[in-house]
Amino acid sequence: MKNNKPNNKKFDKEYDAVFGSPSTDVFSAEDFLKYVDNVLDFKEALSPDSVPAEYKTHTCTFTGHRPERLEIPENYVKKWLHEQINKAVSDGYDRFISGMQRGVDLWAAEEVLKLKNEGKNIKLIAACAFIGMNNGKGWDDKWKDVYKNTLVHADEVYYIGKNPGKAAFLMRDDWMVDHSSRLIAVYNGVPGGTKHTIDRAEKQGLEVFKLEKQ
Repeated sequence: MKNNKPNNKKFDKEYDAVFGSPSTDVFSAEDFLKYVDNVLDFKEALSPDSVPAEYKTHTCTFTGHRPERLEIPENYVKKWLHEQINKAVSDGYDRFISGMQRGVDLWAAEEVLKLKNEGKNIKLIAACAFIGMNNGKGWDDKWKDVYKNTLVHADEVYYIGKNPGKAAFLMRDDWMVDHSSRLIAVYNGVPGGTKHTIDRAEKQGLEVFKLEKQ
């Protein structure tokens, strides 16, 4: 399916950032407009006080490392994510937030979409750090296509930060924790965004399920 950019200047920046790589021929303007229809610009409030309790009660989020930092076999991580997500669904969770980073975030998102396609009544929420986060270091064409496909099929898409940078990633991590009651984490034991997210979740009393490097 050939890619045809929609004639709407409002979305020019978004289209170029998300669909601008050479590997976009499989994405149509229709796909993009479907995605745009799901976008909610820059979440209204970061305060957890603004989030209905029932929303958080049934929402689960993820944290984990990029593939090059994982230090745990990929197949084992995917199998564990499959088990944890199915357990969460069985426990009544029906909203799943992915931070949309390469590795654990997107593997978890793919698993949620797979279960949704199998008939599970669940939703995927994409929490992006900023527009164009898929254009950073390490994003080859394969990962960019996974990112785009996930955005197109997500039920909701949020951009947490307005500008690229580390602060936007931390804001996204905080937003995911503040909007959830369970965290599924894959952690290799080193400082960074994953540890920050786990620490915040534990401090706020979320259920935390961790796969750690042995």
